[in-house]
Parts: sequence; structure tokens; C-alpha cells
Amino acid sequence: MLCASPVIGQAGAAEPPPPCAPEATMRPVLDRVQSGIDDSSGAVATHQTQVHVDFPQTSEDASASVEDVRASAPAGVAITNQGESLLVTPPTAGAVPIGLTWVQYDHTRCSATGQIMLQVRAAAPTLVRFKQDSIGGAGVSWTGDFVGTFQRARAGDASPVRIVVRTSRRGTLVPPRSGAALLDTIVPMDDGHVDLKRSNALMELTLAGGPSGYRLYLGPRLPSQLLRHYLRKLAFAVEITQAGRRIGALSSGLICRERRIGRNRDIIVGYTCRATGLRRSP
Repeated sequence: MLCASPVIGQAGAAEPPPPCAPEATMRPVLDRVQSGIDDSSGAVATHQTQVHVDFPQTSEDASASVEDVRASAPAGVAITNQGESLLVTPPTAGAVPIGLTWVQYDHTRCSATGQIMLQVRAAAPTLVRFKQDSIGGAGVSWTGDFVGTFQRARAGDASPVRIVVRTSRRGTLVPPRSGAALLDTIVPMDDGHVDLKRSNALMELTLAGGPSGYRLYLGPRLPSQLLRHYLRKLAFAVEITQAGRRIGALSSGLICRERRIGRNRDIIVGYTCRATGLRRSP
């Protein structure tokens, strides 16, 4: 099939030449559609997608060239040009009509319009997991640490993720539902990297990584020295949302005290914590 190779731009206000005759008007077709984020073929919601358009000749004898191709999309669909292709970012799944105007040249110049339909599939959910972190000990030596991981799946949702971590006031085991946040941040799921730390009088956390894998570590702030008769009660809540939907949550109360060994349990060797009312999803 003979095709013209267009140079694509965005819709503008230049004065076009006269319309092409119907029988001479070329019909644009989709050639290749590829995610610009991973190697997924086809268009994926929230992904910047490379769309290549071809203009087949109307007959074997035709030799028209195509120039000044301009594209438009419905409101909410970002579209830009990149050489001979389009960059389209559809926010949701479904059929996206892309309007095209162009100028043909075959002895004379004429203008034409057409449309291609981009089929967009739904993005896969972000992968989220929470667990108690046993690094450095487990069982009676657990020191109240948790780890959460989340990453973009193949052909996964590339919209930003929001992470909110709140702590209770000292002495309560009821996880907070509102109030000031120890952490309230938005991280990218298409590209980028995050590395941050936060702490207050009760808890400390780190968040590091990128779309291929974020890790959130959090736990109580325990004394650096060994203290007798130490007892601390606190609670926390973690919520992860994306595109207005909650995709993960973790909450618990914590009771932490000194850990003793020996026949008379008179030797303090560290601290141990116990979770109460632990809830997590997924």
C-alpha cells in the first residue's frame, strides 16, 4: 500500500487551500500505537501514547504528498505533535476520536479533513502491599515497624498517587481519621524518583523509589537508650489514593515497652511492640 508520510502539527488558524475533490481525498488510518511509558502495545488510559498515522494513496497511480497535518482531540485528552506521530494521553478507557486536517499536493494543492478512532483500554490497577517488617527480629523482638510497597503494573495506571500518614496523640490506640498529617505527598507513576524522610514525637518514616517500585517504611520512635518501666501507646493510619480512589490502607494501634530477659527478667535488652486493631488493605 502506497502511503504519504505526513508531518503532524496541532490545529491552527492558517487559511487552507480549496477542498479536495471527494474521489481524490485520502483516508487516514492508524499505523502503529505504542505506550510511551512501557512497552505495552496499543493505547492505555493515563499513558502518553505514540500514535502513527498513515495516508494511503487513493489509487496505484496516485502520488499525492501530505503536509501541514493538524490534529485535535476531545476536551480532557492531551495531544501534541512529535515529528510524524502524535502523542496522545487519554485519561480514561474507551474510543477517542481524533480529528485531522491536512493539505494534499498532486499538481495542485487542496485541503481535506478526516478522523481516526483510537481505542483505549483500561489501565491495570497499581500493585499495593503492606506487611509487618521483621528485619532485625520477629516475634517478641518486633519493634513495631511496617513496610508498604506500591508500583505501577505493566500497562498500569500512570496517574499520580497520594500518600497520607497520620499519627494519633500519645496514649491512644485509636487510629486517626483526620487532623494534621505526618506525611501528605503526591508521587509520580509515569516517571521520576522520590527520597524523603519524616518524623514527629511518635513515629518516623521514609519513602523512596519510583514508579517501578516505591517503599514506605514507618515505625515508632523508640528511645536510643534502654529505659526501665518504659511504656508507649500510639496509633497511626496510612491511606494511598489514586485518581480519587483508595487503593491501599493500613492502620493500627501500637503498645511498646522494654524487652527483658534473664531468670528474673531483670535484664533490659531492647524494646518490643505489639499491634492492636491492625487493619490493612489489600
